[in-house]
Amino acid sequence: MTVIKFPLQKKTTLKVLSMFIFIFGIQNLSYGALHYVDNDATGSNSGASWNDAWESFADIDWSTVDPGDVIYVSGGRVSKTYHETIQPGKSGTNGNYITITAGEEANHNGTVIIDGDNSRRCAYFRENDYIYLSNFRCVNPQITTGAIRLNTGSEYNVIDNIDFPQITGQGALYVYYANHNTIKNCSCATPTNTPYQVDCVFDRSTDGNVYDGNNFTIQNNNSVPHDDGIQAYRSKNITVKNNKINVNCPSAAANKQGIYLEEMDGTNYIYNNVVSRTAGSSAWGSAIAFQNKNGGSGTVHITNNTINPHHPNTPNT
Repeated sequence: MTVIKFPLQKKTTLKVLSMFIFIFGIQNLSYGALHYVDNDATGSNSGASWNDAWESFADIDWSTVDPGDVIYVSGGRVSKTYHETIQPGKSGTNGNYITITAGEEANHNGTVIIDGDNSRRCAYFRENDYIYLSNFRCVNPQITTGAIRLNTGSEYNVIDNIDFPQITGQGALYVYYANHNTIKNCSCATPTNTPYQVDCVFDRSTDGNVYDGNNFTIQNNNSVPHDDGIQAYRSKNITVKNNKINVNCPSAAANKQGIYLEEMDGTNYIYNNVVSRTAGSSAWGSAIAFQNKNGGSGTVHITNNTINPHHPNTPNT
C-alpha cells in the first residue's frame, strides 16, 4: 500500500488534507441532470441542451429522467406559448424531486404560457409523486375539473408560482384523492360572469394537503353557481395558511366564499389568511366557513386571520 506523507507545517496541513479529501472523495458526489424543452429548438430533439431541446412535452423521454433532475422549459426572450398538457411520466423520490420549471438563462427566461385552447388541462398528474412544478402561466383550460389536476394517488408534489389569470372551471387546482401535496404562491382570478362553479382550489377526499401563500380573486357576478377561493370537501388534516383571498362580486347574490371546508375529518388548520370583500360586493356568503352536517367528525382550528370587513358569522380567533 502506498503511504502518502504530508508536510507537518501547521499552515499547510489543513489545506493539503482538504485537497486530498476533494480529489479522492469527489466520486461520491452526484448531481441531478438538466434537460430542456423548447418548441423552437432546431437540434437533435434529445433534451440535452437548448439547441437540442425536446420540442414538446410529448417528446420528453422519461426513461432518461431520474429523481433529482431538472427539466427547464423555454419562455423565450419575453414569452413563449405551448399548446399541450404537462403530464409527468415518472416520479421523484423523497428529497429528490423531479423539477419542471421555466428556463432561467437569457433568451429562455421569459414567461412560459401553457394554453389549453379550452379543451385541455395545463397539467395532469396521475399517480405521480415528488414532482416540483413551478413558474408557469396557465390560460384557456378546459371547462371541467381542474386546469391543473392532481389525481388519485399523486402524493408529495409541490405546485409553486403558477398563474391562472382567468379560470373557467371547478378548480384552477383540482386535488382529488391526492395526499400530502403543497400548493403555494399561486395566483388565480375567476371570470366576471360564468354560469359554472369556479373555485381557485377544489380539494376532494384528501389527507394532509397544504395551501400556503396563494393570492386568489373570486369575481364571478353570475348568481347561479357557488364559488370559493379555497374549498375542501370530505378531506382531512388540511392546512390553509398565509393566503390572500378577495371576493369582488358586486352584482351577484350570496354564496361566494373565501375559504370553505365541509364534511372534514382529522385536525385541520386555517390561520394567517387575509380574506376581504371589495366595497359594494353584496355576494359574500362567508369569509371563512366550516360545517360538518353529513358525517364529518373532524375539527378545524381557525386562528389569527384577518377578515375585511368582518363577517358576523365568521370567527377570526
